[in-house]
Amino acid sequence: MNAMQAQPHITEDTLFFWTGTDNLRRGPVALSTLRNLMRNGTVPKAAQLWCDGWPDWQPLAHVAQQLALPMHTAAAVPADILPAKPARSWLKIATWSAAWIALLLGIGLLVIKNLPEDMKRDHRARMLAEDFVISKLATPRTADFENVEVKAMSDGTRVVSGSVHHQNTYGALVRSRFFVRISGDEVLSVEMH
Repeated sequence: MNAMQAQPHITEDTLFFWTGTDNLRRGPVALSTLRNLMRNGTVPKAAQLWCDGWPDWQPLAHVAQQLALPMHTAAAVPADILPAKPARSWLKIATWSAAWIALLLGIGLLVIKNLPEDMKRDHRARMLAEDFVISKLATPRTADFENVEVKAMSDGTRVVSGSVHHQNTYGALVRSRFFVRISGDEVLSVEMH
């Protein structure tokens, strides 16, 4: 007995299930959707169909004409309606991560290399001031600087100020404030309290 004779009331809204070459059941899909899936090659010609009221799965070739299903399809695509994404390999992830890290490091080096000239002058002034303060201490190895600030003055000089913790000649830990005025690479004045 033909499957169509067993279920004479098939409409465009009738839901069908189908199996591909991997024998996995897919669906339900309406008859109109089934036709589109046939046209684009998602449902293979060797598929089996079933809908409510049919006693068994039917080969597509046996019911295609009665259901007006196209048997001439586009190039075959994966049997799943929604093919799974391929898994990303760890090698690809590691490669992309390394490329991003290299790019960010390269950008960072360019930024450091191209710091504005004022920032470079401030840094040189700070290093010069700290070296000069250390040379004036009785025990320079104990110097610990904090709250160091560099201010550019209108006459082009820089004033470096901050505090330094150090040991005095008696070994006591003391904190001294300092102010160093610098022009270029020359120390103009130093005050320590």
